[in-house]
Amino acid sequence: MAAVESSVSRFGRRLLVAVHTPGPWRYPAEVEADGKEQAEEWLTALDAVLDAYFEE
Repeated sequence: MAAVESSVSRFGRRLLVAVHTPGPWRYPAEVEADGKEQAEEWLTALDAVLDAYFEE
């Protein structure tokens, strides 16, 4: 992994994630949550994991 983009969709029910490789590849994905709160909770948890992985 070279980079990861993540966000909650405009209406807040989807967690959007895109993983970038060192090459020209990008892998986008969407996960639908039960509501905005759950999507934001997932985003917070993902950020914590990525911070540990990338040691920012």
